[in-house]
Amino acid sequence: MPIHHAIWQIGEKPTPLQASGRPIGRNEQGAFVRMTPHLPTPRAAWRCLNAVMWALALGAALPASAADPAARTATPAPGVYATEGGFGQLTVQAPVGGASRFAIETQGANGHSCALDGTIRGGRAQLETTPGDPACVIGFEPLASGYRVSGSGGGECRYFCGARAGFEFDYLPLPAACETQQVQRQRDRFLRDYKAKRYGDAAPVLQTLLAQCERWLNWFEVGEVRNDLAITQYHLGQKAACRATLAPVAATATRNRHTLQASLPPTDFESYLPIAKATWHNLKLCRR
Repeated sequence: MPIHHAIWQIGEKPTPLQASGRPIGRNEQGAFVRMTPHLPTPRAAWRCLNAVMWALALGAALPASAADPAARTATPAPGVYATEGGFGQLTVQAPVGGASRFAIETQGANGHSCALDGTIRGGRAQLETTPGDPACVIGFEPLASGYRVSGSGGGECRYFCGARAGFEFDYLPLPAACETQQVQRQRDRFLRDYKAKRYGDAAPVLQTLLAQCERWLNWFEVGEVRNDLAITQYHLGQKAACRATLAPVAATATRNRHTLQASLPPTDFESYLPIAKATWHNLKLCRR
């Protein structure tokens, strides 16, 4: 996925990250500004960063393919499933004639991604690749909650992924409150209260969102939401709470731009830098 083009607009200082998921940073004159990326639909092009992306950037390995994706499979119940950390989503439709349509989207490091869709029959899906090459066979293994997705082990399924992305993960039922549209509604509600300077009403909205859904948000979104909450706590005079809110944000562990750049692939660094800048800025405010 390419770096998104952005329009920079000067905003008040300090300004929260946009509840719509738009990060902020500083312009060349040092003014605190709001960045508006032009993005496709939220799930069609996630932001290029998340918890697994960080692990991949540091050299962690993706799970190995199952030797036999049909060993113990079952067709998933209709619904929306997601990986912990918010980097992958599986959607399964209601069966028709004994077959269920499915779609998987995942985001890997440096803007790489996977996108698969097809029909599940008997817990398996067969996806055609390059003409003349073997098909990719996907298996859905039932877990205590959710499904483990695996692909045939000959490398055929790499056809659907970028070099630094994968799809073979555990997908767990996504709570309705944590689906994309519901999360967006809560962030929009927060922004209305924040703009109206109703900080006492705005903060609990994001506190509830994090309590319910942080497990399912990618780390890019977590950084945005936690910065929004932190700057709201700053306005409420809750500087200790502000610092505690920012403590889990990945950028908090990095000292500066150069440290961050050394730890991430190029596209991930450019995408995450505005959130890192917001984190460093807000930490300074809440340490005064």
